[in-house]
Amino acid sequence: MKDLKMARNEAELVGVHRLIQQVLETFVRERVNKSGVTSFLTVRRRCESVHSSFRDLASLGFGVEKPENLKEKHVMSLVGHWDRREQANSTIANKLSHLRIFMTKVGKPGLIKNLTHYFPSRPERHHVTQVLESDPRLEAKGVDAEGLFRCADFLDDRLGAMLRLELYFGLRREEVLCFKPSKFVDTENSCLRLTRFAGTKGGRPRTIYFTEDKSDLGRKLLQNQILTLELVKKICADSEEGALGWFAGRERGLQRSRRRYCYLMEKLGMTKKCRRITGHGLRKAYAVDALIQRGVVPTVVAVVDPIDRIHRDRAVIEVMEDLGHSNAHTGSAYYGKSIPVKGATID
Repeated sequence: MKDLKMARNEAELVGVHRLIQQVLETFVRERVNKSGVTSFLTVRRRCESVHSSFRDLASLGFGVEKPENLKEKHVMSLVGHWDRREQANSTIANKLSHLRIFMTKVGKPGLIKNLTHYFPSRPERHHVTQVLESDPRLEAKGVDAEGLFRCADFLDDRLGAMLRLELYFGLRREEVLCFKPSKFVDTENSCLRLTRFAGTKGGRPRTIYFTEDKSDLGRKLLQNQILTLELVKKICADSEEGALGWFAGRERGLQRSRRRYCYLMEKLGMTKKCRRITGHGLRKAYAVDALIQRGVVPTVVAVVDPIDRIHRDRAVIEVMEDLGHSNAHTGSAYYGKSIPVKGATID
C-alpha cells in the first residue's frame, strides 16, 4: 500500500513538472523589464528554480497536481523551508522572483509577495543588496593566494588553473569551464578573445587585454597572467576538445563539469560560510585591482579624496567591459558604493 502511494506521488510529480515545462517554454526567453531575449544561462536558471520550488513542495508533503493550484499556504511553507535551511536573503528573493513571473503567466499575478510579507517581524530578512560591502581581495580576507592555489592544485590541477583565470583575468565560472587556450588566447596582441562559444554572458564576445600597468601591482599581475596561461596550455594539451573543463560536450559535458566544479569548490572550502571566498569573489578581486591600476580606489578598499568624475567613469566603464557587462551600473556589485568625485558626495 505504501509502495503504491509512493508510485502515485511520483507519477503526479512527473505530471506537474511536465505542465510546468510547457508553461515555461511559452515565455522563458522573454526579458521582464527590457526588450529582447534573455541569455541561455538565465533561461536555465529560471527553469531550474521553478522546478526546484515544486520539488521542495513535494518533499514537504504537498501534492500540487497543477501549477495553478499553488496557494498562499504553499508559498508560506516554501519560504519557511528555505529559511530553516539558512538560505541567503538574495537566494530566497530570486526564487520568489522566478515563481512570481511563472505564477503571473498561469493567471495568479498577485500570489507571490516580497520578503517583508513573509518575514514581517524579522527585519534582518528584508535586506537584499547587490552592492559590494567589503574588500573582496584575498589579502584583505587573510588568505594567501599561492597557498590557496596549491591546495586547489592538490585536489585537481584543472581547478587550480580555473581559479587563477578567475583571479587574474576576471573570468566567470562558465568561461573557465569552456576555456580553450588554442582558440581564445591571442599571444600576438597580448589578449584573450572570448567568442560566443566561450561561455560568455548572453553569448556576447569580448576582448580582455593583458595589463599594461607599469606599477608594481601591474607588473606582478602581468607575470601571473603569463604563468597562468602557460599552465592552462599545458593542462589542456591532452584534453579531448582542448578545453579546461573536465568533460567534453557543449550541453551534457558542461553540465557535468559544472557539478564537478561546485563539488571541488565545496571540498576546498571556497564557500561564503567557510572562507567567505567564492569563485565569483575572485572575479570581484580582479575588478578592484583593475580599478586601482587605473588610478581609482574603490570605497571598499579605502576612503580617499574625491577624484575627477570623467576619469572615474571612464575607468569603471573599461573594467565593466573587461568583465563582460554592457553598462557601468553593475559596477557597485564589484567595487561598492559610488566613488566620491569632486563636488559630489558618496551616493
